[in-house]
Amino acid sequence: LTQLGNSSRQDLVVTNPSSRPLLIHLVPQSAYPNAQNVLSLLPNRIKFVASDDGTTAKEDPSLFQIESVTDAEDPFAPLETFGDGFVEKFGVEISPATHPVLLQPGQSARITLLFTPTEPAGPRSSVLFVRNNLTGVDVVDLAGSGATGDIKFGNRRAGSIIHAFEVTEKHLKDCDKTASNGKGTGLPNLTVKRPFTARNTGQVPLWVTGFDVDGKACEGFGFKV
Repeated sequence: LTQLGNSSRQDLVVTNPSSRPLLIHLVPQSAYPNAQNVLSLLPNRIKFVASDDGTTAKEDPSLFQIESVTDAEDPFAPLETFGDGFVEKFGVEISPATHPVLLQPGQSARITLLFTPTEPAGPRSSVLFVRNNLTGVDVVDLAGSGATGDIKFGNRRAGSIIHAFEVTEKHLKDCDKTASNGKGTGLPNLTVKRPFTARNTGQVPLWVTGFDVDGKACEGFGFKV
């Protein structure tokens, strides 16, 4: 569950269990040509059910992205790659959204996936293709949900209500005391309080970072939190 416009990260570890080097080409569904045709040929695949169209060929490339691919044991050690010179040899470019890496026997790679939902809110699903020279192709199903944040003051949304501070007779009772104590017409302390309740009515947590009155921290222009 991720707020619209924000991002969530999830790690995926891929290990080479064989005794030979393993070539892995990590391809998000949005960068895989005719992805649906390939998915339809894979038998007994576990699929996540989404309320929308689910995995689609016209998926936004920024929805599910590969943020980084590092050595699982040492994230600062560069992983070997392959595919250099493809353009010169075959006239074919490797999509920058994909990651071709080479794993030595027993070596593991940590893949950090990024989920960034946009409007409308709701579940999303996709697939990460793991092309390799051991099993041919494997798929990892990806699922996330975009959520909206919301806050209400009283029973109304923020911005839809004005909190009026009304001065009534009971607030002015100190004026008579000031006039009758023989100390002249000094102004009394006049305080009008107005409480209200703020509720988180959205699907995700809210962090309150501070209060300000027209840009001034905590108090200003006679108003004070």
